[in-house]
Parts: sequence; C-alpha cells; structure tokens
Amino acid sequence: MYGAQFEARNFLTTYMPSTGSPGVRIIENLTVSGLTDKNIIGPSGGSWFFELKNNGLFQRLTTAVTMSLSDALSGFGTTSLYLRNVGANIAFGKYENGTNNSSLYTLNQINPKVLIRWNNVTQLADIFVNGAKVISNTSFVATATIQHLWATGNQQPVYLQQMALFNEPLNDFKCEQLTTGNFKTYNSMAASYNYFVI
Repeated sequence: MYGAQFEARNFLTTYMPSTGSPGVRIIENLTVSGLTDKNIIGPSGGSWFFELKNNGLFQRLTTAVTMSLSDALSGFGTTSLYLRNVGANIAFGKYENGTNNSSLYTLNQINPKVLIRWNNVTQLADIFVNGAKVISNTSFVATATIQHLWATGNQQPVYLQQMALFNEPLNDFKCEQLTTGNFKTYNSMAASYNYFVI
C-alpha cells in the first residue's frame, strides 16, 4: 500500500506528506473573496452563522483574530466583524471606519451556535448565541464593502462545526431558530425556509 495515512481518531484529517519521518500538519486556512460581488452578502447587509465545538477547551497562547468578515483580505481593514481570543475563550469585535471595538461579547459556552446579523440600512448589528440575543442594536457603519471571509488556525485553534452566510439580515425568529439547536444542520434549516444552498 502506498500513501496511506493512519488516523488517531474516527474522523479524517488533511493529508500530511512524509518520507519516512513524522510529518508536520500545515495550518488550515480558509479564504473566500468577492462576497458582495457574488451576492453572497447582499446590499442590505447579511447574517453570519457558525457553530463552534469545544470552545474554551483549547490552549490559545496569543491575542489574534481567528475569523473575520472584512473589506481586507486579511487583518481588520476599515470595516470588519471578527472573532479573537480572550484567554481560553473567543470574543467578538468590530472595526468601523478603522476604529476598533474588540469587546462586544465574550463566548464562554462550550458548544455555541452563533449568528451575527448586520443591517446596512439601519447601520446596526446584533449577536445571537444559543437562541438568545446577547448584543442588540450595536452600531455598525460599513464604510467599506465587506468582500472577504477568512479564517486561520495559525494562532488560535477553533473547531468549526458548521458555518453559513446569508445575503440578508435574517429576522429575529430565524436567528433564534438557527441558534437554538432546533435545526441539527444548516441544510435542514435551509430546507425549512426554502433557501438555496450553494
């Protein structure tokens, strides 16, 4: 057999090439560009849903951003919504017109389902966690177009269970439903609301 890779657990990981000596796993990064151009995020704003697993159980040694929706390909840019570490937990922050507010809300839940909704018309944002609105009507003035989603495991490990972007600000009911656990997967929620999955 050639090219086999043994797994320590019952799920697959990325391939680690080696030539007879132990390999080193390359950091997994995610970048999606052209979000507004492709109508993944609409002109009225959007909703960013994700579910984390085992939050707070990872050792996070540095203060750095791990996931962001931004006008810049990496970093904050002038307009962004982002997650960063605070000790063993993850916190939400925002950049508006180049001004940082890094302490909107800190996640201390182990397996949180989170939805960040922003509205370009009202220039407000909300955060839902596990069915509850934990941040309501915080200002979010998008002075630049959000075009990029990026995530990195470089400095902060995050076990991302699922993630979805909606091209509109979802209403409170849908945000609560999506983050309560009544829907086991994004696909089941999408089917319920007749959303098209791409």
